[in-house]
Amino acid sequence: MSVKVAIIGAGIAGIAAGCALRDRGASVIVFDKGRAAGGRVCTGRSAELTADHGAQYFTAREPNFRALIDRLLAANIVARWQGPFRTLRLGTFGPDPQPDSVRYCGVPGMSALPRAMSLSMPICLGVQIERARRQPNGWQLVDASGVLYGPFDSLVLALPPAQAAMLLPATEPMRAVFSRVQMAPTLCAVVSFAAMPTPAAGGLFVDDPALSWVAHDGDKPMRSGAATFVLHSTAPFAHQHWDADAVAWGALLVASFARALGVALPAVLAMRTHRFRYAQCEREEQEGLCVHDAEQQLIAVGDYAAAGRVEGAWRSGVAGAALIRIGQQ
Repeated sequence: MSVKVAIIGAGIAGIAAGCALRDRGASVIVFDKGRAAGGRVCTGRSAELTADHGAQYFTAREPNFRALIDRLLAANIVARWQGPFRTLRLGTFGPDPQPDSVRYCGVPGMSALPRAMSLSMPICLGVQIERARRQPNGWQLVDASGVLYGPFDSLVLALPPAQAAMLLPATEPMRAVFSRVQMAPTLCAVVSFAAMPTPAAGGLFVDDPALSWVAHDGDKPMRSGAATFVLHSTAPFAHQHWDADAVAWGALLVASFARALGVALPAVLAMRTHRFRYAQCEREEQEGLCVHDAEQQLIAVGDYAAAGRVEGAWRSGVAGAALIRIGQQ
């Protein structure tokens, strides 16, 4: 009988763990409260705006991840984003801060990456697991409607640490590890302008109290070329304005974009906003690519253990999967 593994979280780390476990012969099921797999590797779509509002690109340095991306390149699921990439502060552009980086994005949107990675993976979307308990016969999960799942031989938590901690009993030792990892929020505004703000092509690493990143999403591979931009806030700005009216803080991010460019911006035709509560790691004291409780067969994975990168999330998921016993239980 194959080992049964539950994974909570269908971001890149959870998907990577599921693929690695499935390849080893485990029976895997993934739960996610969202409407689609991918987590912050996502593309938002509406009648007015389509753009990557979460992760903007990824790199592929680790050999096995690079092999995966090479296959997806050949299948036209991802493509290299040529940029240009520059720094920007008060109207002054600087060079690419990581000139040796090769950056990729999903096509026609970032969500193409998790969609391709999760093909044939059993994922239960729209299911919010609220409690996980280790019973004598394995892990049992309970969702928001009181439905029980399990038992499972092993459990993988592919969630931000604060969310993972809330699922476990107060006496679970792994909660102490999670408490040492602090995640910071980001606010995002996706903006369509009446014309191209010049010279704002490509991706911009912005030095500004409110704004950290700007991307011309319309200029990415297989995009429309429209004057659609993604604005990501700094963590302090997000902390300050988290509970404020989204239209108000979205307008502040647009004003910060104008200040950073040093020019007046064209008229805004449409704007959509997003809040990411757990967007980047502020403080991390754990070591390694994952957290592991061998006795309980409990694993925690995520990009917070690997510099917050898409590639790091994949590496964390694969590393966590390798720690799960697949032999005789």
